[in-house]
Amino acid sequence: MRLRLCRIGLVFSVFLLLAPRAQAMLFIDDTSTTDKGHFEVEYWIQYYKDTQYNYEDDYKSRTRETKLYLYILYGLADNWDVGITVPYGYINYDRQTKQNGFMDIEIESKYRFFEETSLFPSFALYVDYITSSAKDEKSLGSGDQDVWLNGIFSKTLTENLWLDLNLGFYFTGGKDADDVFIYSLGITGGFWEKLYLYAELYGETEFEVNFNNNVCLGALSIGYEINPRIFVKTGVAFGLSDGANDLQISGRINFSF
Repeated sequence: MRLRLCRIGLVFSVFLLLAPRAQAMLFIDDTSTTDKGHFEVEYWIQYYKDTQYNYEDDYKSRTRETKLYLYILYGLADNWDVGITVPYGYINYDRQTKQNGFMDIEIESKYRFFEETSLFPSFALYVDYITSSAKDEKSLGSGDQDVWLNGIFSKTLTENLWLDLNLGFYFTGGKDADDVFIYSLGITGGFWEKLYLYAELYGETEFEVNFNNNVCLGALSIGYEINPRIFVKTGVAFGLSDGANDLQISGRINFSF
C-alpha cells in the first residue's frame, strides 16, 4: 500500500513538471521572508491518524491528533524575519487517553544569505527554538528545550515551476533522546497566476534506526491566492514508512498586512 502511495506521489511530481509561488508547502520552507515592516498571521489546523500493529500480541494501537496553530511573523529587513508559533493540541491515544492543551511555544527566525542567480539557488537559514512551556506529563510537549536548524535552498526552474530543498538538524534537549536529521524536497507548479499545486517528500532520520522505523512522508497539496493579502491552502500527506503517521490532513489561511 505504501509503495502504491509513493508511486502516486511520483506521478503527481511528473505532472507538475509538465504543467505551466506563493506560500510554503506543508512541510517544506522556501527562502522567501516577510516584507520589511509587515506582518503575516497564519491559522493552521492539522489532523493526524496512525495505527501501529503489534504482531506478537495481535494488538493494534490507534492514535488521533488534531493541532491548531497561530503563527505570527514580522519582517525586520528585506531578507530577515522573526516569528512565534502558539500551538494547541487535542490528542487521543488508543481511544483511552485523551489530552488537550497548549503545546510548546516556538520562537523562530529566518535569514536569507544569498539571492538566486541564473546558476545557483537562493539560500536561507531558519532557526526554531522550541520552548518547554507545555506540560510533558500530558504528552503535549517534550519537557525539554529543543532547537531546529534548517538550511533552505530555492531555485526557479521555469516561469511557473519552483524547486525547494531543505536540509537540517533537530537538536533535542533530552539526555536520552537522539538528534534528528531532517530532509525535504518539493516542487511547486503555478497555474493561472493564483492557483498552486505542490508535491513533497519529507523525512526524519535517526542514523541508529533503520529506515522503516524513521519518518518518511509524501504529500500533495493545493493553494489559492484569494487576493495579494490572503492565501488559503489544503493538503494531505501519506506515511511511506512505519515510523510515519498513516494520514495527515492540513489546512491553513495566511493574512499579510
